[in-house]
Amino acid sequence: VMNEAVKKWVHTNGAPVLIAVTVLNIALLCAMTCCCEESMRTFPTNYILLFAFTATEGFLVGVVCSVYTGSSVLFALIATGFLVGGLTLFAITTKSDFTGM
Repeated sequence: VMNEAVKKWVHTNGAPVLIAVTVLNIALLCAMTCCCEESMRTFPTNYILLFAFTATEGFLVGVVCSVYTGSSVLFALIATGFLVGGLTLFAITTKSDFTGM
């Protein structure tokens, strides 16, 4: 977000890489949920799949964040933190059970 060279590269050359990483991310999600469910429960494979998904998702978030200003990304980070904190507090203190829905 803060490096102008990265912003310029993303704006000029980032579209094909973004499409490729998005397709890879969707393929990983499909592989993890549909095709290879048993591989998510085997030791080295589950960590490899988790690392690959996290890396592609991090790249996608980085590319999207490079389009916006630093203050808007910081605002989104803070708003997300408050939302997650509020939902966590609600889940800890509530008497309602939503597991059967």
